[in-house]
Order: sequence, then C-alpha cells, then structure tokens
Amino acid sequence: MTDHDPLDEILASAARELRQSSDAGWVRAKDGIAARLLAALRPSQPVLATHGEGTFTVASTVLVAKVDLALAAVPRARVLRIGVETDDDQRLTGLALALSVQFPHPITEQAEAAREAALTAVHETTGIRLEPERISVDVMVADVHLALPEADPTD
Repeated sequence: MTDHDPLDEILASAARELRQSSDAGWVRAKDGIAARLLAALRPSQPVLATHGEGTFTVASTVLVAKVDLALAAVPRARVLRIGVETDDDQRLTGLALALSVQFPHPITEQAEAAREAALTAVHETTGIRLEPERISVDVMVADVHLALPEADPTD
C-alpha cells in the first residue's frame, strides 16, 4: 500500500506546468503591483510627534488635513497639493506646498503667509518646533487665479 494520492500527483504536475509557462512580464510587474496595493491599503505614512508625556505618531493624512485647514485661512491663496516628507525614523523633514495665488497680488507675500500658516499648523499638530535647518517648507506657486466676483446679496 502506498501513501501517495493520485490527485496529489496531478496537482503537482499541474503546478510544475504553470511554473514553466509563467509569463516573464508578470514576474517583472508583480513587485510594482504589490507596492501599489500596499500604498492603497496604507495610504498614510506615520509622522513622529511629541508632547509632554513623550512621543506619538500622527498619520500624514491628518497632518495634511490640518495644514490644508490652516492654509484655507490665507487670503488670496488656494491649496493645490500638500506633500509630507519624513526620514527613515518617521521624523518630519519637509513639507511641499503647491499653491494658486490671486492675480495681481504679490506672489512672495502669499507664499510667505502660506509657509507661516503651514509651520504653525505642523507645530500645533505634532508639537514639533520646526527648525529651518532641519525641516524645509517648499512653496511652489503652480497657478494664478482671478478673484471671484462678490455675490450680490439681493439675489
């Protein structure tokens, strides 16, 4: 009496056949697909934060939302994109802001107001005092827009 099952033999044979006919394109693409799946499942990177009791992490999506809210208060500037950069230890190393500023107001004034609002929001959210030599806040004016016409209160 033997201990092997003929169905196991068939399954093993089918598996060998599948391995031999594997598409090389799939083998090359699978790592990229796996990375995209992980990003979809974990869309937010942790950012190290601190308070009087010690350290904790804040999801980068939460930090982006807080910065976005702070930038909404900056007159004549609209947020297009906010990026968060961290190092391998999850410490914040930079923010990247893409803005649209209202024409014809000075771009540099709007960019500086946005930078200050972002720094304040990060400090309030993470407890981290931002040191310019350690954390960069890059502001790119990617667009300009015209002021919206005032709504007529009689409408």
